Amino acid sequence: MEAVVFGADRSVQPGTARDPLLVFAADVSLPAVLDLCDGEVQRALGTSDSELKAPWLRAQERHRLGREDLPATQALGEAACGTGTVLALRYPSYRHEGVQNLVVFTGHLAALGGGVVLIDESGTYAQRLP
Repeated sequence: MEAVVFGADRSVQPGTARDPLLVFAADVSLPAVLDLCDGEVQRALGTSDSELKAPWLRAQERHRLGREDLPATQALGEAACGTGTVLALRYPSYRHEGVQNLVVFTGHLAALGGGVVLIDESGTYAQRLP
């Protein structure tokens, strides 16, 4: 897990990398997931495991400063979210071989019939989306 912190000017301030810590569990219903772990999907989109696993955080900040193009992974995410028909992206972890991650476009949950319930017995993080 890599912490992402936003500065007062909304700039991305990369945090330190650390092992993941499970704080809560989630029950999800995501009927429209684009599976970027699927080789056929990657070929159709013109991407690859190596591109999907490339570090993006610092490159994104350089893009924000006008120093380089938006990282391919971020451009793909923006395009997928922009369709309004994709609820989530499943993608390979760049830190841990064989591990898959999921990013959920929460703004589309209601329209596409999805949902996320965060389960936390302490009640600190428990919530339901949408």
